[in-house]
Amino acid sequence: MKMRYTLHLGLVLAVVPAVVSGQPTDVPLRLTVDGAVRLALENNLDLAADRLDPQIGDLRVSTANGAFKPNFNTNLQRNNQLQPPASFLLPTATRNDVVSSNVGVGQRLPWLGTAYNIGWNTSHTASNSFLSSYNPLVQSGLAFNLTQPLFKDLSIDSPRSQLALQQGNRSMADTRLRESVVHTTAATKTA
Repeated sequence: MKMRYTLHLGLVLAVVPAVVSGQPTDVPLRLTVDGAVRLALENNLDLAADRLDPQIGDLRVSTANGAFKPNFNTNLQRNNQLQPPASFLLPTATRNDVVSSNVGVGQRLPWLGTAYNIGWNTSHTASNSFLSSYNPLVQSGLAFNLTQPLFKDLSIDSPRSQLALQQGNRSMADTRLRESVVHTTAATKTA
């Protein structure tokens, strides 16, 4: 085993200098100023991080803009009641079945603090009581609500200030990125 190890070691030592001597000599790399700037802009980690800031700013602006998107809502409810006879006048148990549904949309508008809500309500009531005039009783209604503040939140409110802040931050991220590119380019050209 020891003989084999020394034989392998001897072969490796004999082959390595032959391989190393067969390599061509190093050719100097020619680099222009524009090539150096391009390499610096591609490989600078600070610039890579600064390139992410505008994308993060876009996401934050989109999130702040979400306060002004419409909200849709819906509700469906069913209620069954079985009441035992309450008096001698009503000798049987009374059963009431009520199904109600609501559908609506609401939105805060991005100007003057205005908000609106529109809703559609329906209900269907069925009863076995002989005191009920209409069986089944179907009711529906449409509601519209517009809110306009007179003084409070008229000029600025929390969602609008958050949106303005995020838009300003996004603009600053663009400026920082351009500044970093210019600084890296200048530093590379002077080096």
